[in-house]
Amino acid sequence: MGIHAFEPFATCWRSDPDYDRGDAQNEDEQLVQRNCLLAEAWRGERPLDEALDCLNDQGLDVDKYLLAVVDNVDFIIRQRLTITESDFLIPSSEIAIAEEI
Repeated sequence: MGIHAFEPFATCWRSDPDYDRGDAQNEDEQLVQRNCLLAEAWRGERPLDEALDCLNDQGLDVDKYLLAVVDNVDFIIRQRLTITESDFLIPSSEIAIAEEI
């Protein structure tokens, strides 16, 4: 079984039973924004602080996020999972174009 090397660093969609359609759409947009920023930081294209600031601004606990990343990487090592390098992420330039439409 293989996973993309960025996967341990990605965040998940935050569910809430009280979400209405607008809340869900907002969470979709925030998920894309934070994962794109994290991917850019992971690739060395932007400072990690900017991505972590985004997580904080969106109400995520940065310390818990970093501990989860450590746990994820530890799990991958212990399970001897295969890491792939193919980039399945949407480039941020394509996200910007999609937002303009």
